[in-house]
Parts: sequence; C-alpha cells; structure tokens
Amino acid sequence: MRILDNGLPSRLEVGAERLRSYHVLPFPLSRKVVYEYLGEYHDWSGTGCYKCPWLLEVIGSSYGSPTNCGFVLPEACAPFSVRSVMVQLGMSSDVKCHLFVAHESDEYGNDLWRDECAPECGGCVPGFQPCHLVVGWSKGSATCVGWQLLERLCQSEPERKVLWQYLRYAKGAEVPMLLPQVHLDRERYRIDFVAVVPNSTRDQYTRYAVEVDPPPYHGSGIDSGRQQLLERHGFVVRSLDTKSRWIDQVRELLDEFESLMGA
Repeated sequence: MRILDNGLPSRLEVGAERLRSYHVLPFPLSRKVVYEYLGEYHDWSGTGCYKCPWLLEVIGSSYGSPTNCGFVLPEACAPFSVRSVMVQLGMSSDVKCHLFVAHESDEYGNDLWRDECAPECGGCVPGFQPCHLVVGWSKGSATCVGWQLLERLCQSEPERKVLWQYLRYAKGAEVPMLLPQVHLDRERYRIDFVAVVPNSTRDQYTRYAVEVDPPPYHGSGIDSGRQQLLERHGFVVRSLDTKSRWIDQVRELLDEFESLMGA
C-alpha cells in the first residue's frame, strides 16, 4: 500500500474473496468514465439517444449500433468517496452496475447531485433510474445491483449491516466509502473497512481502519498486536460492536468523518 505525502493511498485492493478482488484508485484515471458498448443507438429524429446526457459516441452508423456512454467525474467528488468507488467498480467488465454522476451548486451554495444508474441501457433516457445505493435507499428500494456487489466484498453479515446503515445515513452526501476487506501487507491481513477522509481543503487525508465485531475473526476485541500494526501503517483505528447500540455507533462514525471534513 503506497501512501502519498498527503496521506492518500495510491491504490487499494478490496474484497474478501481471494479470486474476486478489485483495485480501487482515488479517482478513475483522468476522471474520465467510459462504459464501453453499454447501450444501443435508438434515435428518432433527434428525440432519442442524442438527447441523453450520458451518450459519448455511437460505434457505427446504423440503428441498433452499440454506444459508449459516460461522463467526466465532477471536481466536487472526493478521492475514495462513495461515488468515486462505485463508478470505478462499475467500470469492471464483470460488474453490471453503471453509475452516472453530475453536479452543480444552487444560488445558496448547496450541492445538487444527479446520481443515476443503468444496469443496461435500452437506448433511451427512461432506462436510467436513481442510484439507490448512493442516495441511501431513499428512492423506494433497499437494494440494487451495486449493493449486491458490495455484499459479496464483505466477509460477514455484521459488516454488511454496518455498510448498509452507513450508506443510509450518508444519503447522497459526498462522504468517504467504507471500503470492505482492504488487503494489507501482501494479503497477510485484511481490514474490515477502510475509509479515507479528507480535511476541509482536501490537501491532507486521514486513513481509518474500522473493525466490526472483532470476535470470532480477530480474537477477543482488537488485540494489541493487530492494533499496533494498523497504527504503524498510519491508521486511526475504530471498533464497532453490532451487539450493542451499533446503529448509534455507525452514526457517530459518520459524524466523526464529517467533522474532520468540515461539513
């Protein structure tokens, strides 16, 4: 795990399954997001595909030709945020979750996010829907294709409960992702969750190691050797116990992140 001078990891490997892990960067390369051959060209006198804000190019010239879709990740997105991570996972060839993100501010300085996803594009705008994961399950569904991927990356049911609740509390805010099962020290250790939290000016970053229900995976509590190892790697260590007011603990963890971010 290479760490830049400002505390930002250059890359993280996530996932509990040895044969199914993903590498995540702070941002997609060049911030340009391209979902190749995602859709099909269906245009009716300029009223179809060419009115879609996510169309990049048509591969061919005939009706039904494949299209590349995508966007440039907004500058308002932070490294390793929920949006940045889910966009990158969606760019993997074996993932059927494609997140599209746009951002603007209103006259009062409030962030206005547009988060849409398309498991498949039928060549028309109605194929897009709100991203239930990013908006914190506030648009009529408590699961989605993206969530099914995150579930697989976790190791235990308590971890899934914590991550689901964290996303529910975040509810579309630009906050760090709780990255599940981050590999440390050439796979000898994995951390239940890692969060990379920026300060208010995004020129320094704090790395959190969040351990969930230490028994039975880490012995009774976080043993001192493991905690010292994480601290030597520059992590702030937090432990969550899902057997005791765990929902409050998740809320307090998000509050701590937002306080550090100056939100």
